[in-house]
Amino acid sequence: MTISSSTGYPRSSSAALDEPVLSIRELTVDLDGADKQPGLVEDVSFDVHANRTLALIGESGCGKTMTAMAVLGLLPPAIHVSGGSVRFDGQDLLDLRPRELRQVRGGGIGMIFQDPMSSLNPTMKVGEQIIEARRLHVDESKSAAAKRAVELLDQVGIPNAARRADAYPFEMSGGMQQRVMIAMSIACDPKVLIADEPTTALDVTIQAEILDLLANLQRDLGMAIMLVTHDLGVVADFADEVAVMYAGHLVELGPIREVFHNPQHPYTQGLLDAMPQGAVPRSQLSIVRGRVPLAGQFPRGCRFRTRCPHAREHCERDDMATVDVRVDHRSRCLLVQTGEMTLTPRHPGGVNGE
Repeated sequence: MTISSSTGYPRSSSAALDEPVLSIRELTVDLDGADKQPGLVEDVSFDVHANRTLALIGESGCGKTMTAMAVLGLLPPAIHVSGGSVRFDGQDLLDLRPRELRQVRGGGIGMIFQDPMSSLNPTMKVGEQIIEARRLHVDESKSAAAKRAVELLDQVGIPNAARRADAYPFEMSGGMQQRVMIAMSIACDPKVLIADEPTTALDVTIQAEILDLLANLQRDLGMAIMLVTHDLGVVADFADEVAVMYAGHLVELGPIREVFHNPQHPYTQGLLDAMPQGAVPRSQLSIVRGRVPLAGQFPRGCRFRTRCPHAREHCERDDMATVDVRVDHRSRCLLVQTGEMTLTPRHPGGVNGE
């Protein structure tokens, strides 16, 4: 697959990055109850920088959304954070009381949820929902918040914004609902935007419009974006860094150019090989055999070993950790780390032929 940038999204240099806006270190989330699973998400660490996008990728059930929800303190009752830190604006969000965390949620950190129809309040007009966010976090008058709500709807490309502000979510198309969701997420000028599958269930044309919108907003507002997705095509065009998750483990992390052209984990390579782009016409598409294990059934050691074509007996070791294999490129594969397996680079060059 050739990583293209036909959408023209700007990419920052990976050198000399500023201090991260959001820094996650050794985040561990446990599941209680009948399907008890210590380390549902285990020892996850990464940074998100201003004006840059980090993509969390992997199959459904790999822990991407769980990681995002842990950042914002939105985990279900049976799931809790048992270790690690989530630092934002000089404070660890895991140490905040619920009232303090609510000020960060929707204020300093915005969130775009997967399904706008279930996330928007069906009993409130969309303008009122944006006004509520502004009044809660910015403490401005209702008239000022109403004016800003119309400006935000216009900013995200909704025509006749003043009239649309007076509409209910069910009176709008899926694409328009997603734009409203984006307007709400940026209503209080957040430093970080978490976008959880922002293009799911949208047709290809609307997907492109939403991604263009997010790229423009990032350029204008300087936001850091954490993009949760399973769409590698979106990641190739839109992200600067990529974090690959499997069964709650972060198995590979690095710049998008490096990871996509020189994957250093068999799971990453399997995902890339399964993409239709670049496949030989009329040939059988490669697949990653098997499925992500259910919570409570994670294997010891490398959680991917039961599906990995390169697995060895010592992949069951419990002391496996994510280590540097190159500058800014980390892998959680013991065979790569010990040199027992070498993964072949996919294509020379980089994004846009660089």
